[in-house]
Amino acid sequence: MKIISLFGAKHGVGTSTTAALLYAGHPDKALLIAHDAGDVRMLLGMHRPENEDEANIDSDKFVPHWDQRVLSFDNTRTPRQSHLRTALFSTNAEFIIMDWGTTFPTVGTPVCMIDNAYVTLYRTKQMPHAQEASVWKFVCLLDRTRALTSHDVEAVAGPDVIFLDRDSSVMRSSDAGLLALRSPQHTTKPIHKLLEDTPTCSFSSTR
Repeated sequence: MKIISLFGAKHGVGTSTTAALLYAGHPDKALLIAHDAGDVRMLLGMHRPENEDEANIDSDKFVPHWDQRVLSFDNTRTPRQSHLRTALFSTNAEFIIMDWGTTFPTVGTPVCMIDNAYVTLYRTKQMPHAQEASVWKFVCLLDRTRALTSHDVEAVAGPDVIFLDRDSSVMRSSDAGLLALRSPQHTTKPIHKLLEDTPTCSFSSTR
């Protein structure tokens, strides 16, 4: 079982969009759990549930349904393993995608979202967990109109960064809530490499 935990060096680096893209490529296999599931649902063109507590794994009222594939959680505390396990098995999913916002994840494989802005790269180096960055995966939303290049990003994040172009096709799809239907191939192919390279783990071995 795989858990991919996305978090951002700062806000606005594409964490929720990347989580939605990962999910859109494997909607029958993935379970997506986000700190703001409402945003992710809108990106995917889904409606909010009538009762938010029913889709919140931190809620005492949470009872998983087989068709609940996008759930919410409180990213300020570690999700309960019993709820994660129950949600995973009730949906018959093969892996979990988690969107932690700017909070460092406590379960799964950490994937740090960055862009090629000076402020982002500076904050990446100053993160409390930066000494562990050698075991993180990095995804960079590359804006080619900026002064800093991919080489500058690699100087901070290492040579194995997955680069995605920040282009209008992704922005148009996300603004229209159609990422699930109009995911650009040049973006989905590299992003799904994350799934292939993520090691399998068990709940008992997660932090």
